[in-house]
Amino acid sequence: ADDITSGVDYFNLTYTKQADASDVNKDTFTVKLDAAVADAAKEFIASYKIPASARGTVSVEAVDKAGNSASKADDKVIVVDDIIPEIKAEYKFDEDSFREENNIYYTQGETEITFTITEANFDLIEDKVPVVKVNGEVKAVEWTRVGTTDDWKGILVLSGDNDYVVTVDFVDLSTNEMNQYKQEVRIDSVKPVIEVEYDNNDALNTNNYKADRKATITVTDHNFKADEVELIVVAKDILGNNALIEDFKAFAKNPANWDSKGDVHTLVLPVFTVDARYDVSVDYTDLADNKADTWSDSFVVDHVAPDNIGIKYSESLLAKALNAITFGLYKEEVEVTVTADDIT
Repeated sequence: ADDITSGVDYFNLTYTKQADASDVNKDTFTVKLDAAVADAAKEFIASYKIPASARGTVSVEAVDKAGNSASKADDKVIVVDDIIPEIKAEYKFDEDSFREENNIYYTQGETEITFTITEANFDLIEDKVPVVKVNGEVKAVEWTRVGTTDDWKGILVLSGDNDYVVTVDFVDLSTNEMNQYKQEVRIDSVKPVIEVEYDNNDALNTNNYKADRKATITVTDHNFKADEVELIVVAKDILGNNALIEDFKAFAKNPANWDSKGDVHTLVLPVFTVDARYDVSVDYTDLADNKADTWSDSFVVDHVAPDNIGIKYSESLLAKALNAITFGLYKEEVEVTVTADDIT
């Protein structure tokens, strides 16, 4: 301010909070500033740093040493903002098919995401809106204010089977950069397929094998997890006693035993070497809760020939009279009974 007579004594600087500004901003206040000579005793100056957070206008009153005053108001709105915007996301899934695994969301159907960004000066934004991307492609999202709060909501819908990476970036007008939001969402509605092949298909009497068998299980699935495979192998002898076999169930659940190429996952089982009657079943549900059709089979592995073979005849006429005779004479049909042991 200029004063060529007594000189400016002090300034009254008033910050007036904008009527619709967020509550995080400072309320209206006035500060008294001592004037200092700036230019040959004619121009007087004072300065003041308006702290964060603030959004409003500034007016000043200059008072000289004789008590005379003059005022000026500036209608320019100033914004002082050092608060980093915050974001949260709420997901609407089909609850029957939702699962989270290693911070990845799995579901079978359409997914609605509601983003809420908290930013006190969001309403001043024109083209500097949050950038929402899906797999690197910018998506248009409409943002609406929640009442009179500092929260602004935007909705994004994902539909169709795919692996989605959703990101949201935002830098406010005061260059405060929000921590990037990032989430992977996988929509998968395809039922897995289980297939089993054997190396030995040389069966006798439908499902009896006199040599070892080796099985290879193949699961075709996009979102595979070995731990979800349920392989049940029951092995018993002909009397119903359990046979001592490998822990096939644990073997199938070990990811290190699987060979995966894309969506095709292969497991070569330990060889069925123990003589037994085998009942085998495979079940699998993927990470999106798609359940495969159960695969099952029954077969017998038997390496050992029967033993303890015996032959018996019905009693002959002479044997009734001479128990010591070593041959049989029969007038009618002779009945021969044979026996043998086989535990498989």
